[in-house]
Amino acid sequence: GGAAAAVGLLAAFALSEPLTRRIVRIEKAVADIGEGKLGTEADVRGSDEVARLARGVNAMSVRLKELDEMKRLFVASVTHELRSPLGAIQAQAAEMAASGVVPEGERDMLSRIQRNAARLEHFVASLLEMARIERGELEFSPKPASLGPIVEDVVLFFTARAREAGLTLVPAIEPDLPSAPLDPDLATQAVTNLLSNAIKYTRSGGRVEVSAKRAGDVLEVAVKDSGIGIPAEALARLFTPFERVKNPLNAQGVGLGLAITKAIMDKHAGSVSVTSSPNQGSTFTRGQTLQLHFGVQGSDPFASKGKWNFFGGFRVLVCKMPRKPRLYSPGSLNHIISRGNRHQEVFESPNQYEDFLGSLEAEANKGWIEIHGNTLMPNHWHGIAREGPVPIGRVMQAVLTKFAVRSNKYNGRSGHVFQGRFKSYLIRSDEEAKEVLRYIHYNPVRARLVEDPAKWRWSSHGEYAGAVAERLTVTGLILSSFSPDTAIARAAYLKFMSTPPPQGVRPDCIPTLDRLAGTVERQSNLPAGSLREGPLGDQGRLARNRYIRLAAEAGVPARYIAAYLKVSPSTVFSAMRS
Repeated sequence: GGAAAAVGLLAAFALSEPLTRRIVRIEKAVADIGEGKLGTEADVRGSDEVARLARGVNAMSVRLKELDEMKRLFVASVTHELRSPLGAIQAQAAEMAASGVVPEGERDMLSRIQRNAARLEHFVASLLEMARIERGELEFSPKPASLGPIVEDVVLFFTARAREAGLTLVPAIEPDLPSAPLDPDLATQAVTNLLSNAIKYTRSGGRVEVSAKRAGDVLEVAVKDSGIGIPAEALARLFTPFERVKNPLNAQGVGLGLAITKAIMDKHAGSVSVTSSPNQGSTFTRGQTLQLHFGVQGSDPFASKGKWNFFGGFRVLVCKMPRKPRLYSPGSLNHIISRGNRHQEVFESPNQYEDFLGSLEAEANKGWIEIHGNTLMPNHWHGIAREGPVPIGRVMQAVLTKFAVRSNKYNGRSGHVFQGRFKSYLIRSDEEAKEVLRYIHYNPVRARLVEDPAKWRWSSHGEYAGAVAERLTVTGLILSSFSPDTAIARAAYLKFMSTPPPQGVRPDCIPTLDRLAGTVERQSNLPAGSLREGPLGDQGRLARNRYIRLAAEAGVPARYIAAYLKVSPSTVFSAMRS
């Protein structure tokens, strides 16, 4: 009897588990739709009631996405139509004001027309900006810049306005703030939005403080006011488009400023936060940690550990993808699949990507994650990016705090990267991880995909292959070569940076290359300079191959060995393998 009951229980469990998993997928899809991820579909197959429910949810999701797109197109169209007549009104009003022919009694009316036209123009500009953000078209051009002068300029711009409002504007900008990669125009807009809000919601006689400082590993801009404050229930919705806090001051606005600010900080892989309570003012903070574009520059933490390889003069963290990609993490990481003989991990749907992201974050909180190959390459996620923005920075932050990269064949001691040796170095603490992120961030990857298929015969070893990083959001990259004839490679090329490699040899490599050349030429009884100038006989070619291996073991990248010897990279790679 007991055995029969046990068998029945196991059978019931076996039947119920698949059903439970399918229902969970539907629940997750509904939750994603509720969070605004329109177009999300439940991956449930079959013909029973659960499958029909899933198809109904999927149809609803698709329809909601279509309606949302119609709304966006309508707003964009109306906004564009408003710009021309609004510009004409502003120009005519300005001309009338400058002419001096407006009667005294009508000047106040003309002034109101100008103020309202300016407010409407700001509203239209905000709508257009929000439309660009929702379409993923917000232009972002980061470059090394100091945050201090940007904040100073914004404070100077608002000084007269604060004085007119009866407010005390107090800047506290730390001198000599380090430069950070940011878009100066967008950074200015973000600070402007915060300061404008603070002035708008602070009563006459109040105080607004603006600070910019370095706090350990963080560059931070904070705007603190003594205004009306924000109720706790409104804080969670504060950065939602068109969300406005009810206020006794009847401050004008449309509720887009903070939403735009958040989008700008997302573009920088940064954040914006607020602490507030009613009648006690608010503090808005734009703070970036080392994973972000406002991090503090550092030196190479692995200068002597051989962890880095060079592509186009820029450094990138690399590892070799094993023949059978494996992920040392349980659960839904099994959604990463292999395609064809190339063994490339590909996400089949946004749901699989989200499952993977969640599992990575969960595992990162537990301890170590060991990842092989291309799993984290952003170009593998590019196809999903069309379904909506992919928060690459978020998963990189989760994983790079505690991770290890190992070669399957060499068990973490050494491995082959594009036929060049490297030493794997395990990150064992958060502090070491911060150093890695800091270095990656200030040494972005730039390489190009070669369009001429004939060149892939040698470039697939890695000299040009697939070394791509999305300019706007990626702070780190684990790299492996991949076949150029995949849709992933073609899609990556469309949106990723394409920079020709520098010509010649990197200056700091020349002393090593000269020293080794002299040694090999003396030992092989070759004339000085013959390795570079040629022509070489059989003995000379053997000496050159030995020289290439010595230079590679000394840590000189293959491309610079090739440039030094005036040979093709394929010659260098062949010598490394011999």
